Amino acid sequence: MKRLRLVPALLAVTLTIVCSPHDGPAQTTLADPFAQANAAYAAGEYEAAAAAFRALAEAGLVSSALLYDLGNAESKAGRPGEAVLSYERALALSPRDPDVLANLRQTRTAANLPEPERTRWQEMSATLTVDEWSWLAAAALWAACLLLGVHALRSDGEQRPSRILITALTALVVLVAVGGSFATTRLADLDRAVVVGPGPALRVAPFESATVSTELAAGSIVDIDRFHEDFALVRTAEGQAGWMPKPEVEEILAYCAISICP
Repeated sequence: MKRLRLVPALLAVTLTIVCSPHDGPAQTTLADPFAQANAAYAAGEYEAAAAAFRALAEAGLVSSALLYDLGNAESKAGRPGEAVLSYERALALSPRDPDVLANLRQTRTAANLPEPERTRWQEMSATLTVDEWSWLAAAALWAACLLLGVHALRSDGEQRPSRILITALTALVVLVAVGGSFATTRLADLDRAVVVGPGPALRVAPFESATVSTELAAGSIVDIDRFHEDFALVRTAEGQAGWMPKPEVEEILAYCAISICP
């Protein structure tokens, strides 16, 4: 497992600023939980470190580095499901981060979890974030509109577009289509959930007393079909379906880690 990554110093410094008009004892700031979490991890207190990192994430201070640190702490604490979940969330923000990819692969290997099967198209879409693909498509669209506008102003609408202009417009239209398609694919790929907690299992009905149909491994990737009260109907990659209590399955985008998450 790679070493703990420090939360960006700029964020920590920013969070230490306290707008207080009066004098008095030093006040606790939001920077303290970062220091406490890092200190707990360094001391081998992985349960405490994971709890501190998780509290920061749930408070909305989400970043790829924080989720990476949380994944490391969860893995060291012996919770592969929660570790996989944190690494997957980190990849939603930084899909090309080699440390996150390596630790996620190592965690799955240690827990005997198979790598999720993906098509070549899904693998290509995972090279950028949803936002990056969306910005690429938007930039290409604006560039195409700009070229058409410049051509219309110069030719007064009478001159036929040159071959170079047609080629450029074609390339930009392709970029719009590819960027939009990859953004949609990536978002759909992230619209999944991870099985967490000890002893997760599928039930035949959304009740605690319902018969268990299949035992699942913590860290497994599943799709959520719908919710019913405190249960979620999930489907595994192998096609098995059943009900699980909500605390035993968490959506990757639950923290709204990307800006377009609703």
